[in-house]
Amino acid sequence: MTSAYTPSRFYPVMEEVEKADKLTLGRWVRDLDVPANNDQEKVLQRICHRFMVLGGFDLKTTSVLFPAGQAGVFKESTFTALVHAAVRARVQ
Repeated sequence: MTSAYTPSRFYPVMEEVEKADKLTLGRWVRDLDVPANNDQEKVLQRICHRFMVLGGFDLKTTSVLFPAGQAGVFKESTFTALVHAAVRARVQ
């Protein structure tokens, strides 16, 4: 992505989410703050949905996003959105 991404200071717009690759989506899943409004909530849900449809956390993605010794810790809202996205991805 060409956007200057800084965790907790940037929420992507939907157009960026639709163009993002799996690793970019994963970084957003890992780093974005709790949504501050309904628009950000929709963006987070779409990020999680696309990430899960693209395969979610596999060995390669996990090793890049969480280098050795780093635990995979998510904010509660992100984890909830991931669970909902996983369920939707399996239903489709």
